[in-house]
Amino acid sequence: MIRFVLIATLWSLSFAIYCQDQGLTEFEADYQASLALYEESKLLIAEESYEQAIDFLQQAHEFYKGSSDYTFAAAFALYKLDRLKEAAKKIQWSLNLEPFQSDYHVMAGNIAYKRMIYEDAANFYSKALQYQDSSEVAIDDLGCIYNRGNCFLQLEQFKKAESDFSEVLTIDSLNYMAFHNRAQTRLRLNNLAGACEDFRLAINAGSEISGKYLLKYCQ
Repeated sequence: MIRFVLIATLWSLSFAIYCQDQGLTEFEADYQASLALYEESKLLIAEESYEQAIDFLQQAHEFYKGSSDYTFAAAFALYKLDRLKEAAKKIQWSLNLEPFQSDYHVMAGNIAYKRMIYEDAANFYSKALQYQDSSEVAIDDLGCIYNRGNCFLQLEQFKKAESDFSEVLTIDSLNYMAFHNRAQTRLRLNNLAGACEDFRLAINAGSEISGKYLLKYCQ
């Protein structure tokens, strides 16, 4: 890791000297250096070289702290490395700069869910859906609703979970995990007939785990 910090530092210094040679102001040079580092980090993320990408993104952030994209990319890389507390801090920085950006809320929801902070995750997913029409980046709204349903299932808010899984299934009728998870919510809502039907539909859609539930609850 130290090696890549040194590489990133030497690279940024070299680029700064280049910018000075081009006659750019200090602010312009810093901004251009940050953009170049950010582009390098995106290539590293595409290669799944997350540790190295984080080093480049930290350098980019030091040059220019006004971009939410840098901290968003860092949050993604940290999330992939399961460094979840650090990822949460980075995505919060992005949200402070761009509070209405839907994809930022989705990332924040994913991080919170992985940390098992389900109430926060559900709130982040709800905000992602709320802001999607005005956001610059499109989100997977069905995936967001499905994830929120899983949060509600974990929170034992079964009516809300059932509603979210049902909404997913109105559009994606082959989503076997939505059928399976809705079946689990219906079991907890004492709707055995509905649960058994959902387990059957999940099996028909390709679920490999619903069969044992069908045998357990629906004989």
